[in-house]
Amino acid sequence: MGTNAIPIFEFCNNHAINKTFLTQEMLKNKILATNMIYINIFHNKNNIKKYVKVLDKVFKDISKKNIKKILKSKVCFKPINRIN
Repeated sequence: MGTNAIPIFEFCNNHAINKTFLTQEMLKNKILATNMIYINIFHNKNNIKKYVKVLDKVFKDISKKNIKKILKSKVCFKPINRIN
């Protein structure tokens, strides 16, 4: 899904809850992230290594923990679809 320039992924189950948890945990690590990946020429190898390391931990937590119990905010909402 998404274009080559902006890859997007979706969770098979509980997408909104898991997406909210992903954002929460990435922000704890000072990474602004969601299920869309914006890579640009200013990202270096260290940025990408950190992103992958934290993302891997988030995915492991999602697979093993009850995410609803550890969310610290409201679950994200589905954006309004464009009309035009």
